[in-house]
Amino acid sequence: MAAAKYDILIEQGVDYDTPFNLSSNGVNLPLINTTFRMQIKDDQGVVIWTGTRENGKLLVNEANSTVTILITAAESALFVFDFATYDLEFVMSTGKVVRLLRGSVTLSPEVTTVS
Repeated sequence: MAAAKYDILIEQGVDYDTPFNLSSNGVNLPLINTTFRMQIKDDQGVVIWTGTRENGKLLVNEANSTVTILITAAESALFVFDFATYDLEFVMSTGKVVRLLRGSVTLSPEVTTVS
């Protein structure tokens, strides 16, 4: 199964919290005892951000078969890149790794920076 292409727009200095429903042929994927991992890398391959289920940056709702990417406003305020890419991987309880999403990341620069 090829990863679905989904491009992300992150607004600098703003929370990013987008849920994705994980299903196959209309059936929700079972997410019990699973691991998720995601990285955003710049055009030089430098890691900008890492999210996992364990570090709380990928919130998993097993009942609804959703995973939500959580990037805080404080984290996104520190982002400085022109072009970045990401992918989101799902590690099944069997150990099988599936690349679910991939795409580019666009950063919309923050204008208002008053505390």
